[in-house]
Amino acid sequence: MTSDSPIVRIVAATLPRKGWRRNQLAVNIAAGLVFFGFTLVMPFLPLYVAALGVKGVGKIALWSGVILSVPPLLAAVLGPFWGRVGDRYGMKLMVLRVLTTMTVIWGLMCFAFNVYHVLFLRILLGIFSGFSAMSAALVTQSCPPDRIGRAIGSLQASQILSTAAGPLVRGILYALIGIRNAFLVTSGLCLVALALIAALYRDAPRQDFPAEPAPRGMTGPRSRWAELRTLPGFLPLLPCLFLMNLVDRSFASVIPLFVQSLIGDSPETVAAVSGAIVTFQALAAAFSAYLLGRLAARQRPRRILVAILAGGAMTALLMVFCRTTEEFLTLRVLSGLLTGGAITLGYSVGGAGLPAARRSSLYGILSSATLLGGAVGPLASGILVGISLRAPFFASTLTYLALIPWVAVSLANLSPIPRPLETPLVLGTRPVNQA
Repeated sequence: MTSDSPIVRIVAATLPRKGWRRNQLAVNIAAGLVFFGFTLVMPFLPLYVAALGVKGVGKIALWSGVILSVPPLLAAVLGPFWGRVGDRYGMKLMVLRVLTTMTVIWGLMCFAFNVYHVLFLRILLGIFSGFSAMSAALVTQSCPPDRIGRAIGSLQASQILSTAAGPLVRGILYALIGIRNAFLVTSGLCLVALALIAALYRDAPRQDFPAEPAPRGMTGPRSRWAELRTLPGFLPLLPCLFLMNLVDRSFASVIPLFVQSLIGDSPETVAAVSGAIVTFQALAAAFSAYLLGRLAARQRPRRILVAILAGGAMTALLMVFCRTTEEFLTLRVLSGLLTGGAITLGYSVGGAGLPAARRSSLYGILSSATLLGGAVGPLASGILVGISLRAPFFASTLTYLALIPWVAVSLANLSPIPRPLETPLVLGTRPVNQA
């Protein structure tokens, strides 16, 4: 198909003319496909572990927890390293590597013979993948400074909406094609995302950035630590991202058990009600992410984060006293509206002042803090559930309340995301530094 063909001209006419908008469109759609594919298979993991020969509820739960936790832990540790590689060789090359890895590994999951094969493949996924850790750097690489909040908000909304759609599809998919073939569907979605990034995404023009001299007497890690301390709000946001994502991810395993305690032991009903709660909460969180991405350029981050944390503490405490599924659904939706955009705001504020030469590696640090929270959350909630089914709600309340004074003090002087002082760079329609 030539560049003069009618189909090519029609597709080109429908795409945004500005390169950064085209990049944003490609990353948002690719992220939606990847996260949708993930939600199609991961909820079936305990069933797949059992199908591979693991016996006993305790062993199935243990293997499932390990297999789920290993990749985000590895991605968190390796995020800054892959970010530095992206800074050096271009983000497009890195994301193509990630999506190729995901396409192959998710496809191989279909052919696993035992649980050790699945664990090995998940370890490889954690080492060589990390699309979530790179997506924020990708979507903001060529974005004008005053659009960073909106870009990250749109990205987070795409990811959350795709995970909300997953519960509506995966049950039908499981009934039609089974667990193994669902991995092939996820692999196919990653392949489509790979083709989309290859066709549409363009790296920003590479520039030779002068090396900044390290402070006297400081080299290596000490120099990098000194640099991080000069970035507005960067270090104080790391514990916020870690703890807010820890709280958010801790509810995934609690919701079905809590619903079961409210309505009784009816697996079909519990699954249906839990799925509806997760879906509606995710829709509310997507709206919150989109809205807060826009507010980040107009309001001081401290005010917004304090309001988010206060609202999160209130809703988590009220969940302790829920006695019906209707009350629980209402509070989960309210929680999504109040706290769903917290990670978006953290990325927007933390990434606003990053130097262009090290944007990818520094976003990798932000992503690592978030991923660590996501990995620890399910493990922490599992321990707390052993004490009491409502203990995770108490712990979430205390976590949010503890973060309020931290944010109020450490982010007191942080201003809204600044608007550019000059016309931002706009990528042309021809590829620049194409990987």
